Amino acid sequence: RRTVDPLGLHLIDGETYLVAYCHLREDVRTFHPASIQKIAITDATFVRPPDFRLADYLDEGFRHLRGSGALQTVTLRFTPAVVRFIQDRTWHPSQQTEPQPDGSLLVRFRVNHLLEVKRLALSFGPTCEVLEPASLREEIARELREAAGM
Repeated sequence: RRTVDPLGLHLIDGETYLVAYCHLREDVRTFHPASIQKIAITDATFVRPPDFRLADYLDEGFRHLRGSGALQTVTLRFTPAVVRFIQDRTWHPSQQTEPQPDGSLLVRFRVNHLLEVKRLALSFGPTCEVLEPASLREEIARELREAAGM
């Protein structure tokens, strides 16, 4: 059970997510409305924090996940085989792209949560190489070794 103060909605891959202040966690959280089993409108009111901007809140996370850690630079290298499919995609507001002489593409952005970045990189298989951060590169390598050993 949660009591929340809605602050905004955003779309990821056609699904709506609710950003709201959660009274249980005493923090702003992201909720997936499709998982709500029962909803009740109360007579309670709230004042939206004047300094809260949904875009600013979302800019530090990646897709629908947002962490509380420091911002990290992520650099992904996409091979020429997939560049035509991703060159016009924007995954993050801070994203910068850099075409390489060999036809590959570097994609850089700054986020404070890496789980969705890991999922993105893994979804491209060997056509996406994580260059930084080193911790993400090592985590993906470890998971791929474990998967190969199954």
